[in-house]
Amino acid sequence: MNDFLERMRNEKCQKIILDSEPNAEQFYQKIGFTKIGEFETSIKNRFMPIMEMKL
Repeated sequence: MNDFLERMRNEKCQKIILDSEPNAEQFYQKIGFTKIGEFETSIKNRFMPIMEMKL
């Protein structure tokens, strides 16, 4: 993940937005992502977090 983030900074990306597996949300939060929304999957009552990190 550190390599990916460094590459994105080198490419002058301003932010990264991703859809997270619900069980990985805490992982992304620990490395600096913030939850900005969610969407329901095809599995009833299961929601995928949408995460963002500003670089």
